[in-house]
Amino acid sequence: MDVGSGDEDGVWDPSFGEPGIDAVAWVQESSTMMAVLAAERFERVASARREALAGPVPFRGASPEIIERSLRLELAAALQMTETAVARMLHTAEALVNRYPAALDALHGGRTTERHVDVLVELVDTVEEELREAVVPVAVRLAETCALGTFRRRLRALVDTVRAASLEERHREALTRRRVILEPSEDGMAWLLVHLPAVEGHAVMNRLDATARVLADQDGEERTLDQLRADVAGDILVDGQVAAYPEHARGIAATVTVTVPALALLDDAYADPAAPPVVEGVGPIPLSRARELCGAAASWMRVLTHPRPGSCSPSAATPTVPRPICAASSGGVRNAAKPPDAACPRTAATSTIKRPGQTAAAPTSTTSPRCARTITS
Repeated sequence: MDVGSGDEDGVWDPSFGEPGIDAVAWVQESSTMMAVLAAERFERVASARREALAGPVPFRGASPEIIERSLRLELAAALQMTETAVARMLHTAEALVNRYPAALDALHGGRTTERHVDVLVELVDTVEEELREAVVPVAVRLAETCALGTFRRRLRALVDTVRAASLEERHREALTRRRVILEPSEDGMAWLLVHLPAVEGHAVMNRLDATARVLADQDGEERTLDQLRADVAGDILVDGQVAAYPEHARGIAATVTVTVPALALLDDAYADPAAPPVVEGVGPIPLSRARELCGAAASWMRVLTHPRPGSCSPSAATPTVPRPICAASSGGVRNAAKPPDAACPRTAATSTIKRPGQTAAAPTSTTSPRCARTITS
C-alpha cells in the first residue's frame, strides 16, 4: 500500500484503510510486517557478524572476542541499544541462521513473533545438541500456534521432558553452585539472593507466603503482602521463631507436592527416563531426590491413571502406610494429594500448608499407581 495514500502531502493518514478491513486486521497486518522485518534484521545481523570475523586481520591482530566487542559497540551506537541487548540480538541471530532455520522461516512468513523466537532460542539452546532434532519441529509448531505465555510453559515442559534422562547428573552438578549473595541496593536497602534446589526454594516461598497471609488478617495490619513476606523472611532468618507472631502463624510449615511412579521408588529398572518425578510448581526432579522426599512419609496417596491416554480415573481416596523402601528423608514430611499433570483438575494438585493440630490433606485416588506426597521445611 502506498504510504502516501489518503493524504495529498504524502503523510500517512491512520484513518485511511481499504473498505471491508477492520481495525484489528490492520493491526494484525502491521504485526506480520514487523515479524518479517525482524527476520530480515536477524539475517543482516548474522551476516555482519560473519563479515566482521572473516575480514582482514587488523593492525597487530585482534582476537575474535575483541572483534565481536567492537561489533557490539558499533551496533549499540547505531541502534541506540545497550551492549547487553545487542549481545542478545547477535546470539539470537546466529542461532536462528545456523541452528534453527525453521524458526527463522516461520518468522519470515509472519507465522510467529520476534518474542517467540527469542524464547525458542533461549530454551532450545539448553537442550543437548544430539537431542535438538526432536525438539525443534515441535517448538516451531508451538511458536506458530500458541500465545507467548502458553508457548513458554509448553516449550519448557517439552525441554524438561527431553532432558529428563540426564537430569540426575545435571542436578548433581548444579548443586555445587548453590550459594547466598548479598547485593547492595539504593536508599539503605539490599537484595539477599539464595541459589538453592528448587524444591527447597518453593517450600521456603510457600512458608513465607502463608505466614504473611496470616499476619495480613490481623486487625490494624496495613503492610502489603510483598512487604509482609520480606519482613517474615528477615524475622525468621535473624530471630528464628518469632514470639511476637500469632500462635497459628508461628506453626506454619511449608509444603511441596511430589508425584512419582510408585515402582520407580523400588528399583531403577522401573523408572522411565521420559517420565521423571515432578514437583508441583517446580517441574521434573531427579529420582534420587524424589526417593529422599518420599522416604519418611507417614502415609502415601495412590493415584490411578488410564493406561492409554494417561487421564485420571476418579475413585475413592485410599491412603496407605508406606513400607521402608526409600532412603530416609532429610527433613520432616507430610502428605498431600496430587494426581499426575496429564488431564487432572488443578485444584487436586494444590500444595498444602499445614498448621498445628491439622492432619494431612485427605488423599484422593483417581490405572498405573503413582505416589504423591509433600515435604515440609
